[in-house]
Amino acid sequence: MKQFKIEVNGLEYQVEPSLHEGFYQLEAESLSGLIGKTAEGDWELSLPSGNAADLPAAEIGAAIERKLKVESEE
Repeated sequence: MKQFKIEVNGLEYQVEPSLHEGFYQLEAESLSGLIGKTAEGDWELSLPSGNAADLPAAEIGAAIERKLKVESEE
């Protein structure tokens, strides 16, 4: 799978599949990190460059899932 872009709350994110299945490299403006699902099925962000608590992991994850679904239907 290749890179793609999503937009959440007016911020554009560049998303790229990670080497770890189910995780995605995420970049937006000056932040970068990983997003993936926990064992409980919740989306979680890991941002070494900042505080992930300020970002809507569930909304970003839902946007990724929508994008993947659209691509799989094409």
